[in-house]
Amino acid sequence: MCNWDLLASVLAVSSLCLTFYHYTSSSPPYISFSSSHWFRIQRRAVQEDEIPLLNYHTKTSVIQKMVKSQQENNQTKGKINKGQQETHQLDNQQQEVIHLTTTTTATQTTPPMANPRHQQDKEFPFRYIINEPDLCNETVKIINVIPIAPYSISARHRIRELWGRQEVFLSSGIRTVFFLGVTPSTQLQNKIYNESLAHHDIIQFSFVDSYRNLTLKTLSMLSWSLSYCPRAKWILKSDEDVFVNPFAVTAFVNRNPKTDFICSVNENSTVCRVGRKCIEKWAVSRDEYPSLTYPPYCDGPAYILSSSMAAKVYSSANKTHPLFIEDAYITGIIAKPYRPQYMDLSWFRFPKKLRYLTKKFWNGHTLFITDLHTNKHNLAEVWINILKRNNLPLKY
Repeated sequence: MCNWDLLASVLAVSSLCLTFYHYTSSSPPYISFSSSHWFRIQRRAVQEDEIPLLNYHTKTSVIQKMVKSQQENNQTKGKINKGQQETHQLDNQQQEVIHLTTTTTATQTTPPMANPRHQQDKEFPFRYIINEPDLCNETVKIINVIPIAPYSISARHRIRELWGRQEVFLSSGIRTVFFLGVTPSTQLQNKIYNESLAHHDIIQFSFVDSYRNLTLKTLSMLSWSLSYCPRAKWILKSDEDVFVNPFAVTAFVNRNPKTDFICSVNENSTVCRVGRKCIEKWAVSRDEYPSLTYPPYCDGPAYILSSSMAAKVYSSANKTHPLFIEDAYITGIIAKPYRPQYMDLSWFRFPKKLRYLTKKFWNGHTLFITDLHTNKHNLAEVWINILKRNNLPLKY
């Protein structure tokens, strides 16, 4: 068990924020995995980003600069009692003040709050700030989970105009969902809330959105997918700068139904240590991972895993020390005991550059294009040809 008093001294004091949640009693609205090792990552994230996560002592959710209280609904019989507001200084490094607001009644103009007795998992107290429990149905074959920064509004809009469109989902069976952590900006949180109301494709968790929390976010995505999309046979994880050909993905998994991972596989990758010639943000101490090399694992920008394998690695995460190198940890370290079958995508199915246009980019031969930062000017033509090939003459 974790020392709650120690954690409370490190993390910020917070209160119940306006939680946007659509509750269903059939599935628990909290994250069920648990491990005291997660809190080490959380403390490190606080030190790295200087943003509070949760107050474990009082077990309440937090967003720095809380979303302003909604106006009273004068047409209802009851009134929303105003919560007391207090300000607290985080620490010597934290310059901004958190304004705390607690809403004590359920009458609101915002979506209904979750039933309090279902909001909290005592072992792993992260909650949904925004949830869409009814997003999946029996027609969802593949759930495309995208870990994305709260401020990446334009990237979410671009994806919605491409393979995230409803027409594409109906043809391919791939449902696209965006996963966010919390943001310290009240203005940005309001934009995210309005974006969620408009599109209903955002899931937001009550932990800080940080690179060091990417493993936590990925496990949370698996948790959500297994809980709310149980009929989906595959989970496609892709970063915001990855282009997905949804029709090629669907066709490929249909041809390879017994594999566990479909990805670009890294073999015998050397563990990065501080002081060696490697990217410093990937450096791992020997205490965190003592081996010199990682087991085979999927390259992080995009990979597909079966739902059955997702359930196995999710279960194993309860019993191991979580490593912040997300792709090596999820698809390699905790998957290794299950002897997974990897379908290695060769470079022409997983190109990193789009220097010139060829038919292979839209004829179903290529599943992903990764480096969108250098390929944006050609993507429109690629996508139009993909639509034509699959008889979807959408206008853009």
